[in-house]
Amino acid sequence: MIWFERFRQLLATDTGRAFRLLIAELVVVVLGILIAFRVEEWRDYRIDREEARASMEAIVEDLVLGDEELALWHEVLVTRTATFGSTLTNLPASRPRERPGHSTHMSGPAHP
Repeated sequence: MIWFERFRQLLATDTGRAFRLLIAELVVVVLGILIAFRVEEWRDYRIDREEARASMEAIVEDLVLGDEELALWHEVLVTRTATFGSTLTNLPASRPRERPGHSTHMSGPAHP
């Protein structure tokens, strides 16, 4: 409040100087507010950039892990396919299985 009293005294004695000081103080306050807004905007931009970088790194890591997992599954499938193929080639030739109640040979009269 001391500032207000001094300004009041100055206003009573020298009006022009009082208004110049008032305008100068107003400019200083407005500049301070604008600088604070700019600093906050810069800080938000920096945080957004860091979040974007972290997201991109996570995506790349997921892609690398996905590629490694895909290679692992490919290896498993190739191994299983080879094992299945060798099992099929090693099977003995077999005749068709008979179903219960059905005979594979013809019984009864011969058809002309």
